Amino acid sequence: MSPQHRKWIFVGGVLNDIHSHGLVIVMQALRRRGHEVANLGTMVPPEDFAAAARETAADALLVANSSGMGETELLKLADICQESGFANLPVYAGGMLTLQVDDWPEMQKRLSRRGICAFSRNTAIEEILNAIEEDLEQRHLGHLK
Repeated sequence: MSPQHRKWIFVGGVLNDIHSHGLVIVMQALRRRGHEVANLGTMVPPEDFAAAARETAADALLVANSSGMGETELLKLADICQESGFANLPVYAGGMLTLQVDDWPEMQKRLSRRGICAFSRNTAIEEILNAIEEDLEQRHLGHLK
């Protein structure tokens, strides 16, 4: 990836989650593809994601959750981004975002309506990376028009 296409992506686990294994895997994969990645760590309040975006030139936020209770925190993050003037900042989420496997399609739709692209815990890492890169590239091209 050329430097002009390199993206700053902030990665972290939402407030109620101490797990970091998924974050580390995604961070390493993003870095191998040439992205600048800042790790906010685990148990990150939604306000801290928004503050990181405000203080830098973040191109995206990537939020992970392994506790099965990420939807509530993600919706808070969407509200905070909206209130902070970052309504158009791409937010991607992955992991075990809900304990109710049967609810996954509906939860994914609820998050999508709020501007969050959610990947299920069974989505292959390459599929996630390709989708994120394609989305960021489309957004970049849209800004050039």
